[in-house]
Amino acid sequence: MNFKDYYTVFLFLFTNILFAQFSSDFQKGVTYLELSKADSALYYFQKFKNEHATYPDSTKGILQMNLGKAYKLKTEYAQSLEHLEKAEKIFKKLQLQNRLAELYIFFAEFYRAKYDFNFSQKYLKLAKEIIDTSFVSPENIAYYWNRKAAIYTEKEDDYYNSIKCSEKVIAIAQKIHSQSLKASSLNEIGYAYENLNNPKAEIFYKKSLSLFEIVGDSIYQANVLANLVRLYAKQERIKDAKEFIDKGLQISQKKQYNIFLKTFNLLNYHYYKKTGDFEQALKYHENYQELEKEEFIKKWNSQLIEAERKYESDKKDSEIAIKELSLKNQSNELKNSKIKLVSSLGILAVSIMITIIIITFYRKTKKSNKTLQNLSHENEFLLSEANHRINNNLQLIIALLTDELRKIEKRDERDSIKKVLSKVETISTLHRHLYQSNDKRKIQIFDYLNEIRVNFQDIFSANHITAIFNIEKFSIQTDLAMYLGLLLTELCINSVKHAYTKEQTEKLITFDLTIKNNILTFRYTDNGTRSKTKEFNPKLISKLCTQIKTDYTIKITNGFLFYFEKQIKNKK
Repeated sequence: MNFKDYYTVFLFLFTNILFAQFSSDFQKGVTYLELSKADSALYYFQKFKNEHATYPDSTKGILQMNLGKAYKLKTEYAQSLEHLEKAEKIFKKLQLQNRLAELYIFFAEFYRAKYDFNFSQKYLKLAKEIIDTSFVSPENIAYYWNRKAAIYTEKEDDYYNSIKCSEKVIAIAQKIHSQSLKASSLNEIGYAYENLNNPKAEIFYKKSLSLFEIVGDSIYQANVLANLVRLYAKQERIKDAKEFIDKGLQISQKKQYNIFLKTFNLLNYHYYKKTGDFEQALKYHENYQELEKEEFIKKWNSQLIEAERKYESDKKDSEIAIKELSLKNQSNELKNSKIKLVSSLGILAVSIMITIIIITFYRKTKKSNKTLQNLSHENEFLLSEANHRINNNLQLIIALLTDELRKIEKRDERDSIKKVLSKVETISTLHRHLYQSNDKRKIQIFDYLNEIRVNFQDIFSANHITAIFNIEKFSIQTDLAMYLGLLLTELCINSVKHAYTKEQTEKLITFDLTIKNNILTFRYTDNGTRSKTKEFNPKLISKLCTQIKTDYTIKITNGFLFYFEKQIKNKK
């Protein structure tokens, strides 16, 4: 270590000793922050500020960083970023490298939480440069590898490197006796193994949960519980997951963790839907939708506040620039001759007039744009709510039809209701995608049609049919998506009902939806033998193709083939 490193170590130790003795309120705030209790942490940080008129700059920087962490925990990102940037200026000025590394790692986590992985990687790189050249505490080094593991998992799908990073964290955590760090890394490893379809995932999740219960960190308990339930759902062990869903829901309700409260309400909805208790399923789905609505309104208000703050900041910068220009002109007036003075005054007058015109025009334009933006947001909100209500009504219809289906014994009547039910589910799926999408005019066709395939999976399995779907990822107009969904539904129903004989053992359905040079190609086949022996008169299919204004081809010489091509616009 050179002199600069020794100086940094000394300054770090001195700052921490001074800080530890400075205020019990500050320490309480830090303790509550470590327990993910943001409101309590903010209360003690504010109390500390009110009771101390002056305190060292290093403490100011630590206070700003912790305020940023607390506001991020409350998902108030604009206020969080403001405090973090203030902390960065202080730490740079004082050359507190350990604190600056800690701050950069948290910046990486801040942007990761907002799915801005480019900025997240940028700040991790800055933190690594400090770690390689200066003294950094073991806790912060472990924190760096922990966030590096998260980036490997979420951005690059590199689960093996994620596991290696987490193992480094566990080694450090054992040396410094940090149960929280160890628990967090066990959770990261569990997530990596889950995505690798490795049965070790459950073991690591449960180890992580046990440690977080010992530490008493309820928000991370909720996070691990959500991961564990998701794993059980993938493994079709939803009944095994019930106790963990209830535990997560209890923690989230008690601590008011809305993000997890929403997750566990949705998980309970899927559980009760799977077990056939549609009344409870509807109850938890409505709870989920209400929480989704509250989150949307909160984010909307936060964005408006941030826009107003930026406008005021720009306005102040403009006023300062105008004042600086005025002072400069006044200085030149004292040095120049009488003629130059008159000219300068003329130029100044013209400049002021132009500035006034620009400011007036800018304000009017800003006001008009804000009005239009508010109207646009209102229309989007109303449209989203309409899709939400429609989807709820369709879900109710599905529940009623499903209930009626159980009561009917005649096969013909059951087949008719099943056919209607499949089409209602197709339309319901479309409205759910519309409600969840930011752009109500277009929809991701890959997600929509694949969900229709999932809806048919039980029917395919019951009839021993193998279904292979190949769908490209792109967005199309909502009305076209609806007709494609109904068309695919009708074709699947016809294949299940009419294509195969009882003696046929190999049953295959294939579906391809591709696009090239804005030409959409729809191709559906089955290998049913019954379709070869009689004429096929698809009235509903013909009507649907008429609606989307396209001609189609049907061949029944070797199984069944339905095919068409259509010119579309604005592929994404």
